[in-house]
Amino acid sequence: MINYPMTLSTTEPNNFVGLIKIRQGDTESQVFDATIVQNGVPVDFTGLTPFFCVKSSPATGLGFSEQKVTQILDAKQGRLTYTLTDYDMQAVQLNHAYFSFRKLGSDQTWRQQFSTKDFAYSIVPSIYTDGIKDSNYIWTFEEILRYFQEWVKESMKTYDDWYLKAQAELQRIIKLFSDWINESKKEYETWRESEKEAFDQWMITNKQDYEAWFKSVKEILESIDPNGKLLLEIIDARQSVDGQKHTNLKERLDTMENNSFTMTDREVDTLMVLQDDHFSKNHEITNVGTAPDSNIDYASLVIAEIDNKKQDTFYLEKVGEIND
Repeated sequence: MINYPMTLSTTEPNNFVGLIKIRQGDTESQVFDATIVQNGVPVDFTGLTPFFCVKSSPATGLGFSEQKVTQILDAKQGRLTYTLTDYDMQAVQLNHAYFSFRKLGSDQTWRQQFSTKDFAYSIVPSIYTDGIKDSNYIWTFEEILRYFQEWVKESMKTYDDWYLKAQAELQRIIKLFSDWINESKKEYETWRESEKEAFDQWMITNKQDYEAWFKSVKEILESIDPNGKLLLEIIDARQSVDGQKHTNLKERLDTMENNSFTMTDREVDTLMVLQDDHFSKNHEITNVGTAPDSNIDYASLVIAEIDNKKQDTFYLEKVGEIND
């Protein structure tokens, strides 16, 4: 770093800091080490923010730069340093600069409180100022390659630093999570043990009541259906004669009603054939006679319960003579 010590006054008409010449491109290496005075006494700028202000060409107004000063050595003694940037070296010429001291208002705008008088410094050209001509392009390519290699090296170093920091942060997070798991596990085990004790105590307290209730229910069931015989019969009754199993007894009875009993005459207009496989078990049978096998006109037999008042309608096709 190259330091330029200077004393800058807020009251004297001129600030002569000597002849300062800075090479264009010497960024981040040229430092103004300034002491701010008023009538020869250091100015206390505590609570204020200094800015470095420079106008490269006061005549045209071009090349304006305004940068916040972050390096304050001693605000009470008026000491600060400022490192020049590319913005402060825009033009190869004599530059006029000063330090402005400001306070941030309630409307978030900077309000200047005071400033130093101007001082001057010169920017001198570098080999790149006027551009590159002729065969210098070959040298420039070599420089670009060197810059690229340096950039790669610096990037790798930056990445390595970042990777190491990321690894350390990851390990810190894992440790915090592991510690939290262990602490939570202890709390969980404590809670589980307390709840287990409470549950065991509840079981001991209510065990006799539960056993008495279960015994009473068991006695009721045994008085209604000793040995579960009725229950077994109901379960067995769910299966129809053709082996079909139903969910419950009502489902089987509904199926039997739909399949084995006739509908009313208003619901159908076609002849329905009913079959009762257990007819001989439910009715008395009287043998009226048989039809001769040789005559097809006498080949059918009508069976019905004539004396049942619920069966008061029959549809009979003529198949022969019916004798009383």
